[in-house]
Parts: sequence; C-alpha cells; structure tokens
Amino acid sequence: MSRINHDNYEAFLLDMVEGTISAADREELVLFLAQHPDLDVDLDGLEFATLDDEGISFPDKESLKKQVYLVLMN
Repeated sequence: MSRINHDNYEAFLLDMVEGTISAADREELVLFLAQHPDLDVDLDGLEFATLDDEGISFPDKESLKKQVYLVLMN
C-alpha cells in the first residue's frame, strides 16, 4: 500500500521543492502523480518555485513601532 495519497501528496511536493525528499519518496511521488493525472501537477514548474533571500533589511525598525500611552482613571 502506498504512503502517498490524495490527503498528503502536497506535503511530499513541499518536501521536493525544499529539497528534503528522499530518492525513494520522490520516485513514489512521481508514480503517484502519473497515476492521478486529475491532480494536474507540473513537477518541472515546481522546481523553479523557490525564492532567494535578497538580504533586504530596514535599518530603522524602531521607527515603525507605534507608541502606546496608557491612561489610568480612578
């Protein structure tokens, strides 16, 4: 019985995109997707769906914080 099913195949796809899937699981995923064309998953397109860290930072983060004043009433 296959471990990959309609309820969990997306987790295996995520592992593949992140590069953490084992060779055996990748092979099982490819077979599962071939047997279920209704899912319409483009494996070639998934491999390019990664984001690179652009290293953008805002040097004055403290200026973005709101100051909140608490008023106590008797």
